[in-house]
Amino acid sequence: RREPDYGNSKYWFRRVESHPLFPQLRAAALELLSEAPATDRYRKALEKNAEWDPYRMIDWCSEAAEEREVAFLRALQAIEIQGLTYYWLDRAGLPRP
Repeated sequence: RREPDYGNSKYWFRRVESHPLFPQLRAAALELLSEAPATDRYRKALEKNAEWDPYRMIDWCSEAAEEREVAFLRALQAIEIQGLTYYWLDRAGLPRP
């Protein structure tokens, strides 16, 4: 999503299928939208589906045009990266920074 090579992103998420972080990402996205709303379409999509859909986020990244959308997606991606970092540190028995 950062390159941007959206097909490559989807390839890697197909390999992951599901991840324990997904419910936290959905909750974080809803919280971000309540603090600084991006667009109604993001909130509606998240509220409509109880499961986190990583492909939807990839599509959002590929379609984002307005700065408020980009800001929301960047903030959410930062939460995702931090969450994944903590996940692997915890699994390795290493302290979080």
